[in-house]
Amino acid sequence: MMPLCAPRFWYDANGGIPARILAPLGWLWCMAAARRQRHANTYAARIPVICLGNVTIGGAGKTPTAIALMQALMEGGKVRNPCFLTRGYGGEARTATLAAMPESTRHGDESVLLARHAPVVVAADRVAGLKLTESAGFDLVIADDGYQNPSFAKTAGVLVFDGAVGIGNGRCIPAGPLRESLAAALERAHAAVIIGPDKTGLRARLGDLPVFMGRIEAGALPQARYLAFAGIGRPDKFFDTLRGGLAELAACIPFPDHHPYSESDMQRLERLAAQHGAQLVTTEKDHVRIPLAWRDRVSTLKVRVVIDAMADLVRLLVP
Repeated sequence: MMPLCAPRFWYDANGGIPARILAPLGWLWCMAAARRQRHANTYAARIPVICLGNVTIGGAGKTPTAIALMQALMEGGKVRNPCFLTRGYGGEARTATLAAMPESTRHGDESVLLARHAPVVVAADRVAGLKLTESAGFDLVIADDGYQNPSFAKTAGVLVFDGAVGIGNGRCIPAGPLRESLAAALERAHAAVIIGPDKTGLRARLGDLPVFMGRIEAGALPQARYLAFAGIGRPDKFFDTLRGGLAELAACIPFPDHHPYSESDMQRLERLAAQHGAQLVTTEKDHVRIPLAWRDRVSTLKVRVVIDAMADLVRLLVP
């Protein structure tokens, strides 16, 4: 499978000619997204639901942010029996499931990472998932996706942004990376988290919304030469993290987001690594999608999100 990536013009200042040509379609997308929010039959759970979301297509860091927030809530004694709710993107599960030991092929890669920190309910139908969390006796839900899904009510909404790219050219799909207009997303938000330096001046566009700055902290890797590969929302973000003094990189191979690695993929990567005299390294999210027999042969870069003034964010979301 050929690697896929977001068009470069999505992240140009104005998008240039391609964005202008596609602007009418982007406008229609925004209108459809707004109409979907207005006319939904929304289910309100009996327990608090904190939903983390992206305004843009591509990885902004929702999953590690959800984990950081869950840890802060539990350590602060704000909740006794919380859980995560996730769609299980890329997994095969079709019914709402309380996944005690999630598998990436069945429940999606995010669920495997989330389950290391709290119970996980996997549900493509988010309403069915919320009903399961209620019947199971959980007292709070963190949904690591579903911000644009109007089928369930959110007690609090948190927008997560990658400070390096912000909202790109500010246009809706396909003219730009926005899932909905920024203004529409802000109307439903209670807070925003910007991960990494705000290189695009995004904070000034968020109005009076409480904004919290975060950063990625990466673990150490053994000193070696590496061939890096990743199938996440923005593979370049992972590669740039490695280039920032963590590793000597021989090559970087991007794959589509949530790519399910096959034996032939791994054999090809191993051959390339051997040609470069390198070892393989990938993300935690990718590692759980590697065939089991290969996992011990691939290094993993562990990362976490650290949010400044996390205690203030917790008090805002769970008074």
